[in-house]
Amino acid sequence: MMAGEYGSAKIRYLIVLLEKKEEGASVTELAKLFGVAKSTISRAMDSLRREGLVSEKDLSLTAQGEKLAVQYKERHTLLCGWLHKEYRLARDTAVQDAYAMLGELSEEALGALTGRIRIKKAIAEFLSGEETGAEELADGVYPLKLTFYRTRYADGRFISMADEGFSHTGLLCVRDGKALIRLEAAERAGESKLGGLILRGSAQALSYDAGGEYRLARKEDCFYYIPASACTWKSYREEGRLIGVIGVRLRVSVPEQHMPESEAVLVIESN
Repeated sequence: MMAGEYGSAKIRYLIVLLEKKEEGASVTELAKLFGVAKSTISRAMDSLRREGLVSEKDLSLTAQGEKLAVQYKERHTLLCGWLHKEYRLARDTAVQDAYAMLGELSEEALGALTGRIRIKKAIAEFLSGEETGAEELADGVYPLKLTFYRTRYADGRFISMADEGFSHTGLLCVRDGKALIRLEAAERAGESKLGGLILRGSAQALSYDAGGEYRLARKEDCFYYIPASACTWKSYREEGRLIGVIGVRLRVSVPEQHMPESEAVLVIESN
């Protein structure tokens, strides 16, 4: 269901009904809570019933309605925290603006924005040492989106130079309970630290953070392999997405005095 198909009021109704799942809700209670007439609530509930989101018998959510409400609540919490922290909005203002964004933004824009917020949050958790849960996957090959971020943001730059050294697509290969992340090296260009020369080279060695100790990734031709278990993973089951984070160091095939080893945070997103 597209986010833009719902106004912020309907999204609020869904979230409140989710929060009142155990105790139940009434038209009178909702009218008082939202400061509107009972007829307004009745019309809104009828609309949600026609969409198959609220039960015909009472004000409980259907399975479809609950799934959508859980997704909206998670996104609202994410947006609210982002507005409060990044833009220093008062908490009440952030809450209202987050609802407005959910109701007005297209699914494409909302997905891109919340995805970027999750990545920043995942990087912050990784750098602070906070643990997140790992995800068990069935045997198979899963496409990945790869981005290398700087360990410290400066001068408005977020993307590491290491990002130029690899293809932005990768694979998660799972077999017999073991999972490897495959990265494809590409030619990298960069300005020499000793002058204005533009030097080109490819990845000579890639190391990954294995619990505070950096280990060399296995290399075969232009491919590098990192154990998926070395990453910190966060699962977003409602949207079927995974985000993994790991610290890496990259050395390229030019003299180190010209292009020193790069340290970065690799963020892996399932497609």
